[in-house]
Amino acid sequence: MEAFFAEWVHTYGYFILFVWCILEGETALIAAGLFAHTGDMNLGLAISIGALGDL
Repeated sequence: MEAFFAEWVHTYGYFILFVWCILEGETALIAAGLFAHTGDMNLGLAISIGALGDL
């Protein structure tokens, strides 16, 4: 299950982040920060997509 979730984040992570920021921005950015810390997301790109989703 964990491997499936990790692969899902690698494939659709930024799109999910964008949609999640539209719905609940603060929680999405905390999760994106955790994924950036583990190396699953690029921090700069996650911040940019989060800002676009917040507009």
